[in-house]
Amino acid sequence: MKLVLISGWAHGSEAMAPLAGLLSSRWCTECMSLDEFRFGPGPQTEPTVLIGWSTGAIAALQVAAEQAPYVAGVVTIGGTARFCACEDYPCGVPPANLRAMAIGLRRRPEETLGRFFADCASPRALDEDVLAERVRHARGLIAPAVLSAGLSFLAEADVRHGLREVDIPLLALHGMEDRIVPVSASEYLVANSADARLVKLPGIGHAVPEQVAESATATIADYLERL
Repeated sequence: MKLVLISGWAHGSEAMAPLAGLLSSRWCTECMSLDEFRFGPGPQTEPTVLIGWSTGAIAALQVAAEQAPYVAGVVTIGGTARFCACEDYPCGVPPANLRAMAIGLRRRPEETLGRFFADCASPRALDEDVLAERVRHARGLIAPAVLSAGLSFLAEADVRHGLREVDIPLLALHGMEDRIVPVSASEYLVANSADARLVKLPGIGHAVPEQVAESATATIADYLERL
């Protein structure tokens, strides 16, 4: 069984390396950026578990909702069925926040990315030098058009209506201090999926793959063994 790990917005595939490194001793792993996964080669021929973080979780759920025959399971980390809140979905963020982020990305990209990475790390604080390096890395690794396209994807993606039709075991991991995606989003995923389990991580924010890779891996490994 193969594991495909998909990173979130403004992160390269290396963001999933802490998890992949720990899982690779028992399973074949492949890390992909959000853009690589969305526009990559498509369905494979072997049973695959999709492990998506943040925006990567939405992309993974989209593939599962389409009943791709090779998907054996889905793990969402800080995931959601829809990023923006609306009248019948209070679990997202206000659409105005995403619009402001898109404007900030065009006008003040370093400041916007810096605020995003700081929110990802919260409740832990990032050293200023570390934060500056992450902004430089993102700016050098990901083209502005790709960052903007990722925000457009977040504004439009909505997999709520396909959840009940997905006959695939789902594991949802979510930090209880997440400032990017509220934990209620994963509660919604589990409540509206046919076969799902939620593991809440106390004291942890959005940066689960970086901050608690070992404990997250243990939970994922237990899930994989049960498939």
